[in-house]
Amino acid sequence: MTSEQAILVIRHVVQDHGDEGTRRGQATFCEGIRWFGGLLGWSWPASYLEVIGKHDGVMVQDAWVFSFLESVERFLLLHEPWHKPDGFWPVASDGCGNVFALAFGHPSPSGEVPVVFFDMIESRERPVETIAESYAAFIVHHMQRQCEQLGCCVLFSASTEREGGIA
Repeated sequence: MTSEQAILVIRHVVQDHGDEGTRRGQATFCEGIRWFGGLLGWSWPASYLEVIGKHDGVMVQDAWVFSFLESVERFLLLHEPWHKPDGFWPVASDGCGNVFALAFGHPSPSGEVPVVFFDMIESRERPVETIAESYAAFIVHHMQRQCEQLGCCVLFSASTEREGGIA
């Protein structure tokens, strides 16, 4: 998945499934975010910066993706177990207190890192599962689930991309 696909999926979900509680963040200044990552000892994956560079945070019904400042707030609560060279950065919630996070301990050769899921009752230190191989793939997956819950057939999985879906 590419960042551009993730941005298109966000726009589809917001425009077609948004309600009065919908929020689509504005573009953010990524130089300051790069600087902050350097303070933490991390280099942000390109897809993370590209997506939040266009839409910093999204909330559409059950699909919640943190803005950078919301991620900072959540990270401060989890700082002790998560701030280490192979640590985690919170990027979204399932709405029940559980967290999706970038996993810096498993970078790909391209510099992308997977997104993992933490069941916060089970463990704050060990993720339950890997959800996506990159932030962009996570966004597509997360938004696609929202579409499916609403019976929307516009978004397709990567295996059916040639059939005309956004993803």
